[in-house]
Amino acid sequence: MPGCARRGSAACVPARPPGLPERRVAMISLTLDGRTIQVQPGTNVLQAALSNG
Repeated sequence: MPGCARRGSAACVPARPPGLPERRVAMISLTLDGRTIQVQPGTNVLQAALSNG
């Protein structure tokens, strides 16, 4: 993919799936220490992990 040479480049981010409303915020599931937590993009992951106990 062009522009993907730099790690973390915005060009490397997959395009949103077709048909998904732009304003909808998807939840991201993460597994931390054997626990699965769900956070919204942009959320402080550590803060979310602590608040989900």
